[in-house]
Amino acid sequence: MSFADSSGVRIHYEVTGEGTPLVLLHGIGETLEVWHLCGYVDALHNEYRLILIDTRGHSPSDAPPDSRAYTTAAMAHDVVAVLDSLEIECAHYFGFSMGGMVDYGTPVELHHRFVSMILAGANPYFGAAERQKLAGAQKLLAKGPAALLVANEYAWQQPLPDRMREKIERHGAGILKDAFAVTFEGNAENLSRFTVPCLIMAGDKDGFYEGAEASARELLDARFVSLPGLDHIETLRRSDLILPHVRPFLKEIEGRP
Repeated sequence: MSFADSSGVRIHYEVTGEGTPLVLLHGIGETLEVWHLCGYVDALHNEYRLILIDTRGHSPSDAPPDSRAYTTAAMAHDVVAVLDSLEIECAHYFGFSMGGMVDYGTPVELHHRFVSMILAGANPYFGAAERQKLAGAQKLLAKGPAALLVANEYAWQQPLPDRMREKIERHGAGILKDAFAVTFEGNAENLSRFTVPCLIMAGDKDGFYEGAEASARELLDARFVSLPGLDHIETLRRSDLILPHVRPFLKEIEGRP
């Protein structure tokens, strides 16, 4: 196993493929295996050097006991710590749900480490829809790892790989319940200072949709893709609908002078 040290917090990661680096960051209660499960690794590993990260609080990465350690800024520093450990100066970054919120919350001083950001099923606001999402996540996390396993298998509509099941069973679910209240606090103040090109995607059945669309209008260099008929989980699970937007965006950004 490979780990990066992020100010004393060990962050687990895996690397596969060749090409321009592309970080993949999962959502709450998941693991890096979702990128395999949904077909992204198979589809992209011949074109990109994929860097898959288990976020703090998700086994086998460390789970600090203080919920205040789970800010989006802290998680963005975790991503940069992984890049540092691999001696990578900058990378594309694809975050889903919580992973996308980490994109929005990346401190300005770290923006130069990212060629582009793809934000799926996330937004930087904290209104009624976002509070409802948070309450649902906290309720699930409070039930512990067994409930997370059931929820993940339902979400991905297939049995989970053994390694993913084992990792979820070791999650610090109790701390996640409180910690992600911090993660969901919102990062709207960051938008006017964003310099990283962004692709923002959301299913029109996802509670994060309106905020995601609104954020694209506030960002300097962003485009929004509406995914008709898709809910929150399908915004990641339907890689057959997502990748036709991701690939051209990445190639366009790489072609910029």
